This record gives sequence, C-alpha cells and structure tokens, in this order.
Amino acid sequence: MSVELRRLYSPGQGNHLLERIEQKFNVKLKYPLKDKLPDKYKEVSLTEYINSLAFVSNGITYTKMEVINLVADQRGAHTDNVADALHYISPFIMLPWKNPAKTKLLLPQVLHCLLSIAETTYFVVDKQLRVITSKL
Repeated sequence: MSVELRRLYSPGQGNHLLERIEQKFNVKLKYPLKDKLPDKYKEVSLTEYINSLAFVSNGITYTKMEVINLVADQRGAHTDNVADALHYISPFIMLPWKNPAKTKLLLPQVLHCLLSIAETTYFVVDKQLRVITSKL
C-alpha cells in the first residue's frame, strides 16, 4: 500500500499521479485536514495535505509523505541498510481503527496512518473526480 500511495503523491520517488490528474482535468483537489479538535476540518490542497503532520513519535515529527516514503523504502520498493527509528517503534504503538467497540481492531501506528491516508485519498478522488468526469 505504501508503494501505491507513493505513486499517487510523491514527486521525487513516484509518478505524482494525483498532481498529474489535477493538471489534466484542470482541477484542484481539496483534502480535509483537522483544524481544531475534536472534529473541525478545513479544506487544503494536495501539497498541504501530504506535507501535514501525520504524528510525533519519540519527539520526531513525521509528515504523511515521510511515513509513506519510509515504509515504501523499507518494505515495498527495496530494503535499506539502516531502518529509521519509526520501524522499530511503530509496531509497539497500537491505535484503534474507527470505533474499537465495533471494529475490534487495533493497528500498528504506521499501518493506521497509511490506512487513514488511503481512506482520505479514496473519498477525495471518488467524490471530486466523479463530478468532473461525469461532465465530460
């Protein structure tokens, strides 16, 4: 999943497919980003969304793009000689997915982050591009 997300978002290590879609259809995708707790969101651009804070772990901040690249580099695309600290810490940080009373799912921090990015990407692309392509 991290390699596919990198293809969608990364200008340097992927195809940056979402930006190419924006250019082709002359549209700017709008992503929801938490603005204020608990559930206040603002709409941001693709670049602002992917470069926003994913989480802080042991005092190190990680953006969504950094998480995607770190996981893709370590697990999907190739094996690095030295793994980032995130790979050692994340499996021990378990986060609930959705409503844990219903889902009964606790996911490792990195997987939780990647699934959240993938889910947001799906809803943004499905909702906004469906409207655009239906007009063609």
